[in-house]
Amino acid sequence: PICLRLFAMDTPGVSIEMDWGIYEGAEGVRRFFLGYHGGHEATRVPAEKRLGDLHLHTQTTQIIEVADDLKTTSGVSLSPGIETGEPDGSLSANWIWNKYSFDCIKENGEWKIWHLRTYNLFLCPYHESWVEHKAEVRIFSLPPEAAPDRYLDPNPKWRYAINQPIVNVPAPPEPHSTYAESRAMIEKAESESMNL
Repeated sequence: PICLRLFAMDTPGVSIEMDWGIYEGAEGVRRFFLGYHGGHEATRVPAEKRLGDLHLHTQTTQIIEVADDLKTTSGVSLSPGIETGEPDGSLSANWIWNKYSFDCIKENGEWKIWHLRTYNLFLCPYHESWVEHKAEVRIFSLPPEAAPDRYLDPNPKWRYAINQPIVNVPAPPEPHSTYAESRAMIEKAESESMNL
């Protein structure tokens, strides 16, 4: 798919991190789009299997900082969205609000996504308040052709819950000289936020 061209597929360390797992390297990025998200690809899946399936994740309020060395960028964005398709093929209308963080790197003279991280703040039926919705932590395993390289904690502290304060994760990037400096600042800010 065309989305693979957006990623730094020739650069070591390219990755996609969902709130439940990490896809590492070019092969992991391919597996994410072709295996995990392959069911949404209009040219690969028969129309009858896609009826009513809608996943829309808009990107808003982006903050992007370019490193002083002009080799990388770091950024975050907010994403109010909707989803209708369920893993079992059934349909239900849901709100889903995410935050994204991303790092880009120049590859062959073009800016490409190097690291993409998704933070799912909440997912709830459209007719319920996210405050009243009893979110179920979904623990699942995927078939090898769709599975991440590593699964993550299914209940991260940055997810919305009525019994804990909301934390500012991912932290917006600050001006920085190099990627390593940016990563260190973001990790420090996130660690401090999570320990409140």
